[in-house]
Amino acid sequence: MLFFRAAAAGFCDLANDSGTHWLGQVRSGCWLNTIAAGGMVLMPEGASSCTCPYNFQTSVALISAKRYENWSLFPEPPAGAGARIRRLALNLGAVGDQRDGEGTLWLAYPRPFRPGTLVVPCFASGSVKYDRRNADDLPIGGARGYKPRRGAPTSPSRNAGPPWIYTSGCTGPLRAELDLRLDRPAVALPCTEPPKIDGRLDDACWNGKSPLRFSTDEQVLDNRVVAYLRYDDKNLYVGFRREASIRNGKPVPWTMNEKQKDGPLWRDDSLNIRLGGGGRVMCLFVSASGAMYDGLGKQSAGPHWNGRWDSAVQVAPGRLTMEIAIPWATVERVKFRKKRLGIRLHSYNHTGVGPEMVQFKYRTWHRVGLYARLVPIAYKPVPALATRTYRTRLHFAELEDVKPGERVFDVKLQGKTVLTAVDVVKEAGGQDVAIIKTVDGIEAADTLALELVPRTALPPILSAVEITELGGDE
Repeated sequence: MLFFRAAAAGFCDLANDSGTHWLGQVRSGCWLNTIAAGGMVLMPEGASSCTCPYNFQTSVALISAKRYENWSLFPEPPAGAGARIRRLALNLGAVGDQRDGEGTLWLAYPRPFRPGTLVVPCFASGSVKYDRRNADDLPIGGARGYKPRRGAPTSPSRNAGPPWIYTSGCTGPLRAELDLRLDRPAVALPCTEPPKIDGRLDDACWNGKSPLRFSTDEQVLDNRVVAYLRYDDKNLYVGFRREASIRNGKPVPWTMNEKQKDGPLWRDDSLNIRLGGGGRVMCLFVSASGAMYDGLGKQSAGPHWNGRWDSAVQVAPGRLTMEIAIPWATVERVKFRKKRLGIRLHSYNHTGVGPEMVQFKYRTWHRVGLYARLVPIAYKPVPALATRTYRTRLHFAELEDVKPGERVFDVKLQGKTVLTAVDVVKEAGGQDVAIIKTVDGIEAADTLALELVPRTALPPILSAVEITELGGDE
């Protein structure tokens, strides 16, 4: 067992590869004050004289106990160029990651975030809600390790997982797409004719190819927002379009109060571009007002920099468009290498309607200005992966007081209906009982798409999903 401080107090079971556990808002001391002895872990209070803003200034004593609620987070492993997903288990709505008794690593989805933790390139659309119950308080029939009460229904599915897989899940007409390539870059396409930087996005190079899609912190795509990358021998170009938020059938006016250069443009409806590599970033903001901000530093938005670049904005009641030109000479001047350049984009929304921020590509830890990794830029289209065949296992449990026939839905994989008229509570024989549906022979190359299609008024449910490449490392 390894004990350490990673902001809050943390520990990791190295023998069982448990991932990293944190005691949120409990701070160990700046000296080594976590003591493991006699079957206990003791951590005397070490934060009362510190200015760090931790909520609980208290001593902690831990003893061993068997609990289902044993969540952790796993670090992102190194992945070689072109690495693809061969096996993946997603625990929908869970608060963290956990290994089951057979060694399968179940990853929470949407992904909880701490810098350096594992990311999953899966993005959803549709109106979906995630819920969870405490697995230590809710018995699940048929779950591994659970002994049913006398007269309680048992699962018709064999090899059901542990209870904590089924005590969380999503509700709604889920549409999700998993990118099977782990390191898919942001593609910048060459342009023979440079765009005129007027903010109109009407040049031939803005042809809709290789779009960069934005998503919320919950990894839900926002189809109102899109960006494109283009380049020539002089500049890297960013094109950006955002459709207006709608209230009472009318576009909400844009927030565009900041007018001065290097002002707090993140208070406006704006676009933030971060370019860089090696721990340093070039931070560019463009407001709907047309104002510009630039900074250069380590992850944060400053200090102010005054680099050479250009932008233009067009504002209409229903649409905001921008064009940005970043000279390669500017990139080279700050010692960034074009071939190793990474990018991430944020769109800020202060209209009061919709998410306050969406991003390409992964979630940000706003509280301390730390960011998930930059996405590498590729300067030509990425070749498609070879088609492989997958097995998909879908895990369900009805946690609500629902009668047979009240919640019925179909399941599509790769756009084809593979399960018809799924009625979880009917097939399970009751509430709080696990069932598994297995679908073999699903072919996929770059992406694997899943859709839940309702047949009744009550929306579909799903607790977890596993995919395994057949013929790969199962």
